[in-house]
Amino acid sequence: MGALGLKRALLVNPWIYDFAAFDFWLKPLGLLYLASILRENGFQVTLLDLLDRRSPGHPTVKDRRYGTGNFYSRRVEKPMVLKDVNRYYKRYGIPIDYFTQRLEETVCPDMVFMTCTMTFWYPGLFEAVRIVKSRFPHVPVIVGGIYATLCYEHAKRFCGADSVIRGNAEKGLDFLKISGYRNLDELPYPAYDLYPQLDYVCILTSRGCPFRCTYCASNIVSGPFYQRNPSKVADEMEYYYWQLGVRDIVFYDDALLWRPREHIEEILDEIIRRKIRSRFHVPNGLHPRFVEERLAHKMKRANFTSLYLSLETSNRRRQLSTGGKVANKDLILALNNLEKAGYSRKEVIVYVLAGMADQSSREVAETCLFVNSLGAKVHLAEYSPIPGTADWRKMRTDGRIGSLDPLLQNNSICPLWRERKAEMQTLKDFAKVLNYAARLNLRLQKAY
Repeated sequence: MGALGLKRALLVNPWIYDFAAFDFWLKPLGLLYLASILRENGFQVTLLDLLDRRSPGHPTVKDRRYGTGNFYSRRVEKPMVLKDVNRYYKRYGIPIDYFTQRLEETVCPDMVFMTCTMTFWYPGLFEAVRIVKSRFPHVPVIVGGIYATLCYEHAKRFCGADSVIRGNAEKGLDFLKISGYRNLDELPYPAYDLYPQLDYVCILTSRGCPFRCTYCASNIVSGPFYQRNPSKVADEMEYYYWQLGVRDIVFYDDALLWRPREHIEEILDEIIRRKIRSRFHVPNGLHPRFVEERLAHKMKRANFTSLYLSLETSNRRRQLSTGGKVANKDLILALNNLEKAGYSRKEVIVYVLAGMADQSSREVAETCLFVNSLGAKVHLAEYSPIPGTADWRKMRTDGRIGSLDPLLQNNSICPLWRERKAEMQTLKDFAKVLNYAARLNLRLQKAY
């Protein structure tokens, strides 16, 4: 316990260990909610975000648009299960020496909280736990986040923490006698003020997803689908815009457009009415089915800037077998409506999945051609089965997933296509050609 009974909490967002990593609007939102909850309950909170590119300890790296950019990185030894991957394995984030220096300068906390996002990023978490334990050997370390939720037994057995918590940030804090937060609207705003400099903030207007796609773990990670009060969402945005001076706001929702007239349209109306002139980004992808002309015009007026749509595949059989979330006609209509609202088609990026079980290269190529035929750009997303999903359970039963080491869930090694590396590279090169054509307003296959 700190001086005069003051409780101290140290929160750590660890490094990424991977073959590639990029600050594509990455903020530890759950950890930031937790920081605010702890402060509201009498804790003095210190945040060490090892992925903060604006940290004084992070060497200068190349910035991209709207707050995104490269991380500083150092090559590290590959784990044994990844030895056959012919790529450099790296640690992304601030140098270890700076982290240990900050720990030396930190007053001994009463407890340490850490998170970990991607399941296959756990080596960064393990390293951070080890270093913190060497500095504060008697301080309990509590680990949460997506990795802890999806790979709970693995985390409990190997991460070295004293406790592992599953679920959302406000859950599992009964041991601190902290409760009473029933939903996102009752939580304090994420503690973005703990950052020395902010290029962007990430926001949730909802949790979970009403769809049940066989490849997605949103309902496992976030629980039942819930949408916030639009007015309270606008209050939060107004705070970021006027009080923190933020000009880029990123939606982390998995289903931002669900019930559009009762939710996102009301939020957009408030953004316009309150003159919140930020740029808005949707990296998780929007459901094309809901992009009606009226909504597209409001998105344009509110300054939605980075537009990503989720198609995954143009193959109707696979669309239906994985959940029926979207059809090709939905994407066609969405792009038409966005164009009517003033967006150029080549501004829009469409997610296409590659590397799914029983998926042919032809299916992926045809989907890419379909997107190009509509004038949009392709973002080829390598597929990896996520623990707990319907796809994962089926593949475990079929024997297609062997080792349970989360490192093999890394989508960049495309685990179901590990023997088809050449095909994947050819598809990546093909997508680049199509995107170059889209920039020139060329459609390589006008009739799909």
